[in-house]
Amino acid sequence: MKSILGLGVELVRTLSIVQSGVRYLLFPNSTLREKRLVRLGMRAIDDPGWFPFHKILAQDMLVVVISVVFAVVAPIVLLPCAVFCLFSRIMWTHHHLYVYESVFESGGQFWPKIFRRFVFGLIVAQMTITGQFILKEARHEAYATMALMFMTYYFLRNTRARFDAASSTLPLEVATVMDITVA
Repeated sequence: MKSILGLGVELVRTLSIVQSGVRYLLFPNSTLREKRLVRLGMRAIDDPGWFPFHKILAQDMLVVVISVVFAVVAPIVLLPCAVFCLFSRIMWTHHHLYVYESVFESGGQFWPKIFRRFVFGLIVAQMTITGQFILKEARHEAYATMALMFMTYYFLRNTRARFDAASSTLPLEVATVMDITVA
């Protein structure tokens, strides 16, 4: 559903079309300058604004975590996940290049948060498969998967200890560009 319907609605930009129609009905005799203004929180159809990272990241992370967790129980879940990832890659690349305006560069500061959530989804998937092994009375496999959970957590802690301090500051190139544009 999310691959076809959700990404299709975003590709067509249905919400922007609806907002444009409402703006036309509410303000039919607008001048060109007034058409460019944001009115009642609605933008013109040719002015999408900046990319809503907070909405899209949350939705995509939900799909990834659900697919990682349920792929253990039913591997057929990976097929729709792969279709979603392929379609969203194509669609969001197009939207980043041609539709939304680039307002800022974060310098990769989202990555530590995304990484923690990916590893959390991986640990939940490992817990799920451990539970299945326990129910199937496969004790050795359950112990091995529990050891894998601890190794995954150790990897998370080790990676965070190594890279969190460096990723909490902006890279020199990004800071230089920001200084030049502000000055």
